[in-house]
Amino acid sequence: MYHRSLDKSTPFGIVKENSLHERNSMTHLGNLIRESLRRNRLSQNELARRVGVASSTLTRMVRGEQQPNHEIVVKIAEALGEDIGAFTQAAGFT
Repeated sequence: MYHRSLDKSTPFGIVKENSLHERNSMTHLGNLIRESLRRNRLSQNELARRVGVASSTLTRMVRGEQQPNHEIVVKIAEALGEDIGAFTQAAGFT
C-alpha cells in the first residue's frame, strides 16, 4: 500500500510515494503530537507558529499526510517540551 505526498526536496512539488512503513511512522508521530498538544493545552496553530511552519503543514503532519524532516521533528519536540528521541523514533529517523 502506498500513500502519495508532496516531496519538497523534488522540483515542482513532484509527488513521492510513501511505503506503508513510512505512513505508519507518520501516523505514530501525529498521535504523539496530538497527545502532547492536549497535555500542554496548546493549539496546532500555536505549535505551528513556534516551530516556524504553516498551520496547514502541521495539520498534514499530524494527519500523517506529510513527512517532516528531522530538523522539524526536533523543533516540534522541543516546542512541546517532549523527549526528542521519542519523536524522532516515531518519525522513523532512529
